[in-house]
Amino acid sequence: MEEPLLDHSSSPLPEAVSSRSLFTDAGLFSKITFSWMGPLLDLGKRKTLDLDDVPLLDDRDSVHGIVPKFKSNIDSISATEQCSDVTTVKLVKALVLTTWKLIIVTAVYALLRTITSYVGPYLIEDFVSYLNESPRSTKRGYLLVLAFVVAQLMEGLSSRHLLFRSQQLGVRVHSALIAIIYQKGLALSSQYRQGSSSGELINVVNLDAECVGNFNWSMHELWLLPVQITLAMVILYSTLGLAALAALAATILTMLANLWGGSSKISKRKL
Repeated sequence: MEEPLLDHSSSPLPEAVSSRSLFTDAGLFSKITFSWMGPLLDLGKRKTLDLDDVPLLDDRDSVHGIVPKFKSNIDSISATEQCSDVTTVKLVKALVLTTWKLIIVTAVYALLRTITSYVGPYLIEDFVSYLNESPRSTKRGYLLVLAFVVAQLMEGLSSRHLLFRSQQLGVRVHSALIAIIYQKGLALSSQYRQGSSSGELINVVNLDAECVGNFNWSMHELWLLPVQITLAMVILYSTLGLAALAALAATILTMLANLWGGSSKISKRKL
């Protein structure tokens, strides 16, 4: 309780330090297998971790590295649109420009996970036909097993990396928004502060910024839905033929009928 929260004599200002994390300096194989976390996990197994034992964040993941880039994107968008007001659309554009590389990375991992998850169902018919063959080809059996194992391995790795990158993206967005809101709160006039309570600002920081940061978990679902439907239809068509198209048409008609029935019930209740 007697120690100061910030020791300026021993720790320099964050703005003056350029750090690189263990993840940034790790090699390709270390990043794929997450072995770059091995030394930290081994140290945590042997003793309780202190603050000095935790490696520093990279500049791209820290607040003092994200906020200036986020502010510059907002200023450039404001200069392009010739409007100084920060609207919701402008804020979304600035967030996308700040984190577009991670968005592309998560999109690639999400697509790879989706494709590899359909390899197993697609190979079921080949496995059944191979087992029913009387003179079985050993080479074909090994190829089928190898394809299935590789697909499952790729699905597992892509799922883990999608989870890790999505958390990294969410932390960047969350940190940038909280820093901007905090700096804006410090710059507010006393007259404006009287019109809004401190609870509203706390709600924005704790709830709204967190919801925006967690949006990255579902932002790829919109464009992945047609991909999933297409892959499912390819598997069904290879097995059922034209009957798969009839099943798809029946499913669409059922969904439209349920949508029309639900909307009509809601309108009747309002009346």
